[in-house]
Amino acid sequence: MKHRIEYGSALIASTLLRLLPRRARLSCGRALGSLVFFLDRPHQAITLENVRAAFGDSKTDAEKNAIARGAFRHFAAMLIELITLGRPSWTELERMIEVEGIERFQKARARGKGVILVAAHFGNWELHAIAHGYLLGRIFLVARSQGNRYLNDWLERVRGISGNEVVYKQHALRQMVKLMKAVETVAFVSDQNVHLDDAVFVDFFGRKAATTRVPSWFALKTGAALVPVFCYPLSDGRYRAIYEE
Repeated sequence: MKHRIEYGSALIASTLLRLLPRRARLSCGRALGSLVFFLDRPHQAITLENVRAAFGDSKTDAEKNAIARGAFRHFAAMLIELITLGRPSWTELERMIEVEGIERFQKARARGKGVILVAAHFGNWELHAIAHGYLLGRIFLVARSQGNRYLNDWLERVRGISGNEVVYKQHALRQMVKLMKAVETVAFVSDQNVHLDDAVFVDFFGRKAATTRVPSWFALKTGAALVPVFCYPLSDGRYRAIYEE
């Protein structure tokens, strides 16, 4: 019942917000983010701790607080963007996102051994994946399943708008072997903490952080090209999706 109520509430919010222009929807999202930052003290404390660790004395306390609050505002706006996206055509989506480095991805594909895209929870990675499907063909997105199956199915439908498919982490390794043999493109969002047995520790803002070794392991084993991708927020509310070397 709880999951149905959550799903129903999200559907109602999505329907009402879609009546607003995109700029107004994003403003609502940012306002929601500010409210959550103020009310959710435990996550506010975690975020501020990480911002302090990252910037040390190079920024004032006011600047650090603004960065932490800005993260909440950005991700809430992105959530609103996602639940109100509907089924846009590429012409509609093109107004929200510009793409740089397509030739780098095409060069990686031309090697004929598959491509592994490595992204981060940065900007709007979901919108980038949808744009990729329209512009450059289907990708397989490695993702965690959500606890609420109704919301999970909704998110999977959104992710599949442009032909992409979701590979859930519980079954990802076996499927990835098949996908690399089939010269497909697989995308990871690899900036979350992982179990110690699966982790490799790297220096990140002066501290050790546990990240996944799976993308690099597969690249070494299969010869697939490993391409970092990032989606940067722009000041006008749009995004710039970049394929690196």
